[in-house]
Amino acid sequence: MSRTVIALALSASMTMSMTHAEVRVSLSSEQEQTARLRVGDVVQIDGSIAALTFKAVTRDSRCPKGVRCIRAGEAVVVLELREGADETSTLTFDVPPDGGASLSVRGYRIEILSLDPQAEADVEIAPRDYVATIGIKVM
Repeated sequence: MSRTVIALALSASMTMSMTHAEVRVSLSSEQEQTARLRVGDVVQIDGSIAALTFKAVTRDSRCPKGVRCIRAGEAVVVLELREGADETSTLTFDVPPDGGASLSVRGYRIEILSLDPQAEADVEIAPRDYVATIGIKVM
């Protein structure tokens, strides 16, 4: 019987400044695990040498709440998957307003389940304010 555990190991020294957190996720092949990351945060996948970093939101054209839009728009989210010192893949997701963009790479299924905060009219979102909920599953 395989157990899946998600352990959030947030550094005790993390403050409200520009520090980044490291999140540890233990995976089995049966269940997707989720983690909420800010730009710069890292998910370390236990039992492997793989790490996933939330690098940036390079574009956010999602329709602001309370505004009627012709197109729903999307946000472009960039993650980096690193396995060892030499193997790095840049992953780019076109995320619709309700999330749901996914890729399969190197034996993992990685999905952006949601991206917060929701866009607001005439309000620019600072890069450090983005939080992505990411699902990770061993394939």
